[in-house]
Amino acid sequence: MARPGFIPANILVVGEANNPVELAALCDREHPDVVLTEGDYDECGVEGTLPILVASASNVIVICDDPSPQRLTGVLASGVSGWLRHDAGPIEVLDAIDAVANGAAVLDPPATKTIIDQWRNMLEFYTTHTATASAPR
Repeated sequence: MARPGFIPANILVVGEANNPVELAALCDREHPDVVLTEGDYDECGVEGTLPILVASASNVIVICDDPSPQRLTGVLASGVSGWLRHDAGPIEVLDAIDAVANGAAVLDPPATKTIIDQWRNMLEFYTTHTATASAPR
Protein backbone atom coordinates (compact mmCIF):
# COMPACT_ATOMS: atom_id res chain seq x y z
CA MET A 1 0.00 0.00 0.00
CA ALA A 2 2.94 2.34 0.45
CA ARG A 3 3.14 4.70 -2.49
CA PRO A 4 5.60 7.57 -2.99
CA GLY A 5 4.11 10.74 -1.55
CA PHE A 6 1.27 8.75 0.03
CA ILE A 7 2.46 8.49 3.63
CA PRO A 8 2.06 11.66 5.68
CA ALA A 9 4.64 12.74 8.24
CA ASN A 10 2.51 11.65 11.22
CA ILE A 11 2.63 7.99 10.13
CA LEU A 12 5.75 5.93 10.64
CA VAL A 13 6.03 2.80 8.51
CA VAL A 14 7.97 0.27 10.60
CA GLY A 15 8.33 -2.37 7.92
CA GLU A 16 6.93 -4.36 5.04
CA ALA A 17 6.36 -8.09 4.79
CA ASN A 18 6.06 -10.41 1.80
CA ASN A 19 3.88 -13.05 3.45
CA PRO A 20 1.90 -13.69 6.64
CA VAL A 21 4.82 -15.39 8.42
CA GLU A 22 7.05 -12.35 7.87
CA LEU A 23 4.18 -10.07 8.89
CA ALA A 24 3.62 -11.91 12.17
CA ALA A 25 7.34 -11.73 12.95
CA LEU A 26 7.45 -8.03 12.07
CA CYS A 27 4.47 -7.29 14.33
CA ASP A 28 6.00 -9.31 17.16
CA ARG A 29 9.23 -7.34 16.83
CA GLU A 30 7.87 -3.83 16.16
CA HIS A 31 4.45 -3.77 17.90
CA PRO A 32 2.81 -1.42 15.39
CA ASP A 33 -0.35 0.49 16.27
CA VAL A 34 -2.00 -0.36 12.95
CA VAL A 35 -1.31 -3.12 10.42
CA LEU A 36 -2.49 -3.02 6.80
CA THR A 37 -2.47 -6.52 5.38
CA GLU A 38 -3.40 -8.14 2.11
CA GLY A 39 -6.42 -10.40 2.38
CA ASP A 40 -6.36 -12.11 -1.01
CA TYR A 41 -3.59 -14.64 -0.54
CA ASP A 42 -5.13 -17.66 1.12
CA GLU A 43 -2.37 -19.89 -0.18
CA CYS A 44 -0.07 -18.03 2.24
CA GLY A 45 -2.42 -18.49 5.18
CA VAL A 46 -3.42 -14.89 5.92
CA GLU A 47 -6.62 -15.89 7.71
CA GLY A 48 -4.64 -18.14 10.05
CA THR A 49 -2.27 -15.25 10.77
CA LEU A 50 -4.94 -12.66 11.58
CA PRO A 51 -5.60 -13.90 15.13
CA ILE A 52 -1.84 -13.70 15.79
CA LEU A 53 -1.74 -10.11 14.55
CA VAL A 54 -4.83 -9.17 16.56
CA ALA A 55 -3.35 -10.84 19.67
CA SER A 56 -0.25 -8.68 19.28
CA ALA A 57 -2.52 -5.72 20.16
CA SER A 58 -2.29 -4.32 16.66
CA ASN A 59 -5.33 -2.83 14.99
CA VAL A 60 -5.51 -4.79 11.76
CA ILE A 61 -7.04 -3.52 8.53
CA VAL A 62 -7.49 -6.15 5.83
CA ILE A 63 -7.35 -5.03 2.22
CA CYS A 64 -9.32 -7.45 0.06
CA ASP A 65 -11.62 -7.40 -2.94
CA ASP A 66 -13.67 -10.46 -1.94
CA PRO A 67 -16.43 -9.37 0.46
CA SER A 68 -18.15 -12.76 0.20
CA PRO A 69 -20.01 -13.75 3.35
CA GLN A 70 -17.61 -16.64 4.00
CA ARG A 71 -14.45 -14.53 3.65
CA LEU A 72 -15.83 -11.55 5.53
CA THR A 73 -17.17 -13.66 8.39
CA GLY A 74 -13.85 -15.47 8.80
CA VAL A 75 -11.81 -12.29 8.73
CA LEU A 76 -14.09 -10.34 11.07
CA ALA A 77 -14.32 -13.27 13.48
CA SER A 78 -10.54 -13.09 13.87
CA GLY A 79 -10.92 -9.68 15.48
CA VAL A 80 -9.70 -7.30 12.79
CA SER A 81 -10.62 -3.63 13.03
CA GLY A 82 -11.14 -2.81 9.39
CA TRP A 83 -11.84 -3.98 5.84
CA LEU A 84 -11.05 -2.00 2.69
CA ARG A 85 -10.97 -2.80 -1.01
CA HIS A 86 -7.81 -2.53 -3.08
CA ASP A 87 -9.23 0.45 -4.92
CA ALA A 88 -9.52 2.49 -1.72
CA GLY A 89 -8.01 5.90 -2.31
CA PRO A 90 -5.25 7.44 -0.19
CA ILE A 91 -7.66 9.55 1.86
CA GLU A 92 -9.87 6.54 2.59
CA VAL A 93 -6.85 4.49 3.71
CA LEU A 94 -5.52 7.32 5.90
CA ASP A 95 -8.97 7.86 7.42
CA ALA A 96 -9.21 4.11 8.16
CA ILE A 97 -5.77 4.09 9.79
CA ASP A 98 -6.72 7.07 11.95
CA ALA A 99 -10.09 5.54 12.87
CA VAL A 100 -8.76 2.15 13.96
CA ALA A 101 -5.79 3.74 15.74
CA ASN A 102 -8.41 5.59 17.81
CA GLY A 103 -10.46 2.49 18.61
CA ALA A 104 -13.09 2.60 15.86
CA ALA A 105 -13.88 -0.05 13.25
CA VAL A 106 -14.00 0.53 9.50
CA LEU A 107 -15.84 -1.37 6.77
CA ASP A 108 -16.05 -0.24 3.18
CA PRO A 109 -19.55 -0.05 1.60
CA PRO A 110 -19.54 -3.51 -0.10
CA ALA A 111 -18.44 -5.17 3.16
CA THR A 112 -21.06 -3.21 5.09
CA LYS A 113 -23.76 -4.38 2.66
CA THR A 114 -22.62 -7.99 3.05
CA ILE A 115 -22.84 -7.73 6.85
CA ILE A 116 -26.28 -6.10 6.71
CA ASP A 117 -27.54 -8.79 4.29
CA GLN A 118 -26.19 -11.54 6.58
CA TRP A 119 -27.84 -9.95 9.59
CA ARG A 120 -31.19 -9.72 7.77
CA ASN A 121 -30.92 -13.37 6.70
CA MET A 122 -30.17 -14.45 10.27
CA LEU A 123 -33.05 -12.35 11.61
CA GLU A 124 -35.45 -13.81 9.04
CA PHE A 125 -34.28 -17.36 9.83
CA TYR A 126 -34.59 -16.77 13.58
CA THR A 127 -38.01 -15.12 13.26
CA THR A 128 -39.35 -17.87 10.99
CA HIS A 129 -38.05 -20.72 13.15
CA THR A 130 -39.02 -19.12 16.44
CA ALA A 131 -42.57 -18.47 15.23
CA THR A 132 -42.86 -22.05 13.95
CA ALA A 133 -41.45 -23.54 17.15
CA SER A 134 -43.77 -21.55 19.42
CA ALA A 135 -47.00 -21.98 17.42
CA PRO A 136 -49.66 -23.95 19.33
CA ARG A 137 -50.47 -27.42 18.05
